[in-house]
Amino acid sequence: MSGIHRRPLFRLAAALAVVAVVGACTGSARPTLDTTPVNPIRPRMTATPGPEAVAIAAFVDLVTADDASYRVAFKGGVGLSTAQLPVEGRTDVQGADFRSTFAYDFSDEYADLPNPIKLDVRGVDGKGHMRRDGGRWATMKVNVKDQMASPFWAVTEARGIKYLGVDARESGTFYRIALPDAVLIHPVTIPFNIRSEKVRTTSLEILIDEQGHPVIGTWKAENQARVGNSGQLQGIDYELRLTFSRIGDDFDISAP
Repeated sequence: MSGIHRRPLFRLAAALAVVAVVGACTGSARPTLDTTPVNPIRPRMTATPGPEAVAIAAFVDLVTADDASYRVAFKGGVGLSTAQLPVEGRTDVQGADFRSTFAYDFSDEYADLPNPIKLDVRGVDGKGHMRRDGGRWATMKVNVKDQMASPFWAVTEARGIKYLGVDARESGTFYRIALPDAVLIHPVTIPFNIRSEKVRTTSLEILIDEQGHPVIGTWKAENQARVGNSGQLQGIDYELRLTFSRIGDDFDISAP
C-alpha cells in the first residue's frame, strides 16, 4: 500500500511547485530596485572672477578702445659693448597713433658730445616718421611685430596677458602683469654707426590698479646690430623704468 501512494504524492508536490512558479510570474508584481544608472542634471557653477581678472579685463577694455589715450614717461639706459648711454623721454598715445620724444646722452662716453641727442618718432595712420636733433624726417616701420610701437599695441584680449601676482601697497592694491611684443624704442634710433638692427626679445611688466589703469612698469629688450666700421656684431640691451599718467587725455598727434 505504501508503494501505491508514493507516486500520487510526488505528483502533487510537483504540481504545487509549478503553480507557485506560475503565480510568481503572473501574480501581483513585487517592488523591485531599479539599477539603471541615473545622470541627474545639476546646475552649472560659474566661477566668480577674482579681483585680478576684473582689473585685467578693465585694462584690456581701456587700452584697446579706439580712443585710448595715455602718457608713459621712461628713464633708463641702453648698453652696447662699447658704450653705456642714459636714455630719457616719453611717449604719448592717442588711439592707434603715438608720438615718442626722447634723448640719448653720450656725454659720459664722448667728450665732444656734451649735449643729449634728441629723437622724435611718430606713428600716424600706420606710417612711421623719425628725425634726430630737429633734422630731416625719415621713414621707419611702426606698429608691427619687432618694430617701434605704442606700449600696448599687441594687446587684443586678456588671454595674451600673463598675470604675475598681487602687489599690496599703502596706496592700494595693484596687480602685476606681463605683456607681449612691446618695443618702446627700436635700436634703429641710436645715433651711432650701427646697422642690421634686430630685436631679439622684449619684456614689459607693469602694475595696474583695481580699475585697470597702468601705473608703473619696467621694459627690457635684448637686441643685436653690427656696430662701427668693422661691422662687429654686438648686443644692444635696453632697460627702462616707466611711469604712466594722463590716462584719457587728448593728445594732438599728427604726421610731420
